[in-house]
Amino acid sequence: MKEVFALYRKLRERQLKLLNSFTPEELATIPAGFKNNILWNIAHCVVTQQLYCYANSDLPTYLSDDFIAKYRKGTVPDGHIPTAAEIEEVRSL
Repeated sequence: MKEVFALYRKLRERQLKLLNSFTPEELATIPAGFKNNILWNIAHCVVTQQLYCYANSDLPTYLSDDFIAKYRKGTVPDGHIPTAAEIEEVRSL
């Protein structure tokens, strides 16, 4: 189990590095042939983890319903350039 937590931590560290490496415009860019962008992918990872670990166990998540609705499976980015506050929200989660 210790190894799983170590891998999970490395994943989150890589995600934070990505958030810190790109401009808001770059985070919002959807490459040709894809449906989503870097920011959406990172936020989706956070939402998916919360839904698997908490919601599926009938426990409350640590995310707002709006955040979950925006980044859950089946959603796509709306095309706007994220604000510094939106990026920071994802970074803090």
